[in-house]
Amino acid sequence: SILEVKDSKGNTLYKYNQPSPQRIFSEEISFLISHILLDNNARSATFGTNSYLVIAGHPSVSVKTGTTDEKRDNWTVGYTKSFVVGSWVGNNNNTPMGNITSGVSGAAPIFNRIMTFVLKGKEDEPFEKPANVEAMIIDAYGGGTPVSGKPERSEYFIKGTQPSGPSPIYQKLKLSKQDSGKLASPWEIDNGEYETKDYIVLKENDPISQDGKNRWIEGIIEWIKKTYAADRPEYYPPTETSNYQKEENLDEPTSTSTPTPTEAVPSATPTL
Repeated sequence: SILEVKDSKGNTLYKYNQPSPQRIFSEEISFLISHILLDNNARSATFGTNSYLVIAGHPSVSVKTGTTDEKRDNWTVGYTKSFVVGSWVGNNNNTPMGNITSGVSGAAPIFNRIMTFVLKGKEDEPFEKPANVEAMIIDAYGGGTPVSGKPERSEYFIKGTQPSGPSPIYQKLKLSKQDSGKLASPWEIDNGEYETKDYIVLKENDPISQDGKNRWIEGIIEWIKKTYAADRPEYYPPTETSNYQKEENLDEPTSTSTPTPTEAVPSATPTL
């Protein structure tokens, strides 16, 4: 960038003045975001464990990739406590690139070479955890408090935001005894004619849908089908509700009381 411009006589035409720094995020949020972006385990399912986002000997490099629509731009931006490196890949006429190009395959190799060069011979610089942030063991599936028999992981939280109970994905559903594979009907629930079973219920709203379709939940369902076979019924909760209602016994006649007739008493005829 241009810091200063002078004319032929040495007169300053322009000089960059460092603006006063402005805090955008709190110290706690900045730490959490940085920790998310340096978590190689979290991104390994998508990018692999040894992608161009990994800087050898420097696990504290936070990095994010980005690709615009039609693959016109590839970005990789990463940082440490002391350095920031950003790389861009694209065509100078803004035409789309090939489908093989993405942030991790297009811009990340350039980022990796620059950041590796910048950090050569330097010690890793871990981000200091603020006093108002603490680690907690949580349920790895739902993010709530630990659940017996489910995998766990450690996660950072700003104090006061930690989960206080199990994730709502764990639900004990009431099932119909009459209609297999369906939720209990209102009648069955009111009369205790149901059985219960534990399920993992994943629900998400689609905040950008304009046609009524919930593409988020469609994606979740597809992921479940690819990840968990049908022999894991806890991931396939019933979605239909039974209409069962026990019919009343109409075989026995219903007796009704007949009113007792009363004798009419003539009214007295008035005399003049």
